[in-house]
Amino acid sequence: MRGTKSTLYIRSLLFLAALLRFTGLGAPPLIGDEAYYWLWSRRLDWAYYDHPAGVAWLIRASTSLGGQTAFGIRWLNAALGVLCVALLYRVGARMLTRRAGRFAATMVAIGAPYLLIARFVYTDTLFMCLLLCNLWAFWAMAAPLPARPTHPTSRLTHHVSRITHHVSHLTFGLTLALLLNTKYTAYLYCVALGLAIVLEHRQLLRSKTFWLNVVIGALGLLPVLGWNLAHDWASIRWQLTHLVTASPGSSASALPMQWLGNARHAFGYITWPVMILSAIGLLRVRRPAARLLALAAAIMLAPVLLSPANSPRNLIAGLALLLLLAGHRKFSVQSVEAIFKAGLAVLLLATFAYGVGTVAALNGAPGRPHSALWNSSIVHEIRRDGIDGRALAAALSPYPAPFFTVDYDLAGRIHYETGRTALSGWGQFAIWGYPDWERGTVLSWDYVPAACITARLHAVFERVDGPETLHIDASAGPRTLLLWEVAGARLSPLERARALDFLTLWEVCR
Repeated sequence: MRGTKSTLYIRSLLFLAALLRFTGLGAPPLIGDEAYYWLWSRRLDWAYYDHPAGVAWLIRASTSLGGQTAFGIRWLNAALGVLCVALLYRVGARMLTRRAGRFAATMVAIGAPYLLIARFVYTDTLFMCLLLCNLWAFWAMAAPLPARPTHPTSRLTHHVSRITHHVSHLTFGLTLALLLNTKYTAYLYCVALGLAIVLEHRQLLRSKTFWLNVVIGALGLLPVLGWNLAHDWASIRWQLTHLVTASPGSSASALPMQWLGNARHAFGYITWPVMILSAIGLLRVRRPAARLLALAAAIMLAPVLLSPANSPRNLIAGLALLLLLAGHRKFSVQSVEAIFKAGLAVLLLATFAYGVGTVAALNGAPGRPHSALWNSSIVHEIRRDGIDGRALAAALSPYPAPFFTVDYDLAGRIHYETGRTALSGWGQFAIWGYPDWERGTVLSWDYVPAACITARLHAVFERVDGPETLHIDASAGPRTLLLWEVAGARLSPLERARALDFLTLWEVCR
């Protein structure tokens, strides 16, 4: 009876998760990251300047089956978001208890940050899905095989167990290989697994099957390492800068103040009930499974928390592991247990309120203030980023291509909406190479001073007309786009791109 109730609960939870992820999925315009990753999917490669190639292949598969609309780009990512809910329950039930699995699965099903990464195609949902598959396989692999029985019926069960055990090994190797091609955070997760094996699961080191699947997993390094080797380690070098450099556009304040500002941003982005519940998960780590989850979470979270770069989205997968531990906690004193359960219930309701409020705000009518319900602090930025593609295409139709954009994501959006050539000074565009264009259009959002860009353009081109001001509709209201027509290049295409790169302009103009 208890198993039937649990199954019914998980099925209902999956239905709710799908409802929150697919309702109005295609309505918001593509945001900048999605347009940029879509551009990757049109130029498939083994890796890219910013990340490994997983998200590009995901979008390519999604659009091959669903078309090139916003829904077609997003639907497979949203489906993986629902799958993460089921996987988290399975991981919790296998490694800890069903109660822990149900609780964490519920948080991920309704939590605002998990809805955001499933409704918009970032690199995180695919990473989290593969991470949970790998954890499930690792724990099944780490469990010792039962002794060979003598009874015929028991022998059949034993053979099934052995087959399951070997399938777990293979799943571990394959998902590890895929993980290494989705996000560099996977490399930190591998460090955590290695430590866990050395400290508590050394019996695996004596298994030939384990080492075979470690080799299979390690093969996943080849595409990323091969691409980096061919491109002067550009992607790895770029990622390492996040350890010491603030996010572009952030104020250059003292490191403790940056950490404080980043923490404040994370609380608003992730939402405070999810952050509090994740912190609760660290309070008791006794069992080997709990220690593994805490170790993996800590090693994935620490570099993000200590980095001056402001990137709370990179915390999301690690926090999911801590949510398993939060649901696993149990007190021996009955009164304390009752108070703890009541606190969890309140935080769960707050999480649901933030989740529903976030979806309502994202689906709000363009040009109107977003929902007054509780929602993630990133919602306003997403709505501001979601510009009207048809309005953008119509506004740019009189101007000559190629379009050179100061913002890398704007180049992806122009290419998606108009089909015309769009370039940027961003590292990935330099890797793709630049045509030798003599006449075109330069564009920038208005947060970089127009006078500074104009001065740079006069140093690069013989003729500069502008800036003109275009007002493009977005979900949060009009956005201002600055536009210059240029001709007569003084520098090579690569030198022009470097002079007009966003990071260069930000340093020069701020």
